[in-house]
Amino acid sequence: MPVGQTIDAKQSTLGLAKPTRTDAAARPTSSIIEPDLRKRAQDLIVVILQQSDAATRRLAVRFGLKDGNIVERRLQVAEKALDKSPDELFKIALYEQKVLLNDCDEQGAKAITQLVLAILPVRHGTDDVEDVRVHRLEAGKLVELHASHKTIAELIMARADGRPAAYVRPHALSEFTGGKACLARVPEGGRDPLGKQLQRDFTHDLIGTFESCIDAQFENRFTDYLRRKLEVPTDSSGDDEDLDDWINDGLRLYAEWQARQFLAAGGSYTHYFLVETPPGLTDADRDVQNAVLLKLKARFPEIVFLRLAPFSRKELLPYSQLRALLYANREID
Repeated sequence: MPVGQTIDAKQSTLGLAKPTRTDAAARPTSSIIEPDLRKRAQDLIVVILQQSDAATRRLAVRFGLKDGNIVERRLQVAEKALDKSPDELFKIALYEQKVLLNDCDEQGAKAITQLVLAILPVRHGTDDVEDVRVHRLEAGKLVELHASHKTIAELIMARADGRPAAYVRPHALSEFTGGKACLARVPEGGRDPLGKQLQRDFTHDLIGTFESCIDAQFENRFTDYLRRKLEVPTDSSGDDEDLDDWINDGLRLYAEWQARQFLAAGGSYTHYFLVETPPGLTDADRDVQNAVLLKLKARFPEIVFLRLAPFSRKELLPYSQLRALLYANREID
């Protein structure tokens, strides 16, 4: 594949025009869930509900289920919840979450949140999921998304991994937050001259690490970030290959641990890196970026490199209530 080429040939003018294929803005949710995917989601929801009998019983009442064996209720609640649209699901979850938090039942409130985060990826229908699933770990390839925002990218990655969505807690109710598996993200050029949004988006150990462009120096900055994030000993071998092996091993071990933490039975956890596409990005600029990213992809195969489409607010509308759900649980890990 020539340097700078990505997997979606139909996106040759990406950055100059809107995506040509149906994207998350036009088709944000799926009304039909494939049987195998539904079964995996049911099993995952049952595991989540095992954390809280109170949350199970409250949802059972809300769904019109009669009292009975708690084990049966978990499965029935899972079945009912999967039939709800995101809008219905948010309304129910926000109400029940508030009741449980008012009762100081943080574990019950957390279970409600996790249930929603297990369902949203399953209900999110987009061709991007298949592209990520097929090409995410393929050497020498970048994946261009038709989604334009980090919140939507996390839904895509969660579905591709077969796990619940996992978001960083919003700092404010107005914030659309990104996924925990998302490594540092390069911001759009020209929209953040003072770096304020950069500092809000990046975690404390990333502030000042990246500039707003991908250039010849970016590869070293990105590698240094991974080295610090994974706490690679400073006295380890200075050999680049040794350093890359250490980083890849650390990423793999951390991903395996996170998959267990997120109760993703049979699922996985994949680190990913997002690159935004500002309006007016030229083919030449994109080729320069892609050349750097392809080098990083070759060095760090445990990371999926994704390019977002030009920004669209429309795709976020079905998930506006997600902010309230995550913000209410801002003190709960």
